[in-house]
Amino acid sequence: MKDGQVSHLWARLPLFTTVTWNVKVHSSVGEEELVRKLTDLYNAWYDALGIQEAEERGDVITREVPTLYGVTASHTVMAFVSFAPPTYGEKKARLRLIAMFDFGKDGYDVWHSLAIAIFVTHCRNRMIQLREWLPEPEQIALEDPDL
Repeated sequence: MKDGQVSHLWARLPLFTTVTWNVKVHSSVGEEELVRKLTDLYNAWYDALGIQEAEERGDVITREVPTLYGVTASHTVMAFVSFAPPTYGEKKARLRLIAMFDFGKDGYDVWHSLAIAIFVTHCRNRMIQLREWLPEPEQIALEDPDL
């Protein structure tokens, strides 16, 4: 994120969030938590991109919230999902499975790791593309208490 000059944005508005849970916990509990976190993240992106204001002004072209992703992990299983926010036709937010990895399977560690690297690189590159649409954070000059 630093080399793409988006590390300051990533801290406030990442493109994915992670949820983990114990192997004894049912996956639906983790999925509900992930939907909640992604809904909050979606709302943060919606506000940061000024979509509400653009719609109220009647702008012909408005920005869209980028695709948001979730990463889940429990025991040796990890999954990537995308977030589908509520729409007029679908009142409830949903998760769409992209890929699932079982690190307990022999011989797949390298391939799973490569997939994770591709995912993280995709998110970084997308943040670089979105950088111009996001407001720069306010830099507050703090006085050094040791002076």
